[in-house]
Amino acid sequence: MGIVYTILMFLLGVLGAANLIAAKSSAAADLIKPLRPIQGYLGVAGFVVGVYWLIQCVLHLGSTSVISFVTAGTMMALGLLMGVGILKAFVSESLVEKLSPYQGVLGVVAIVLAIWSLIA
Repeated sequence: MGIVYTILMFLLGVLGAANLIAAKSSAAADLIKPLRPIQGYLGVAGFVVGVYWLIQCVLHLGSTSVISFVTAGTMMALGLLMGVGILKAFVSESLVEKLSPYQGVLGVVAIVLAIWSLIA
């Protein structure tokens, strides 16, 4: 996936699961706080990279694993949720409302996928 994609996925995961992480540790909440001002830009970057990754998965369908599709979908969904302020003109509110309840779960999935891509 590349180290840049992995870092982006990890940061989106941390922002997505920020409420879950902050509930466990106040020290972790302090570490997440500096990411909040750039959340929208990370979201837009994640959405664009997720769309690109999905296109690559479809183009190379024979050699693409299910994990690649899950990674692309997770990155697109979290990018959409994190970048909704910037992507307002392009995104319907109903889609954001449908994805919002799953933000924490998507964040944890993104963190796990980022760690997995570093290990694998």
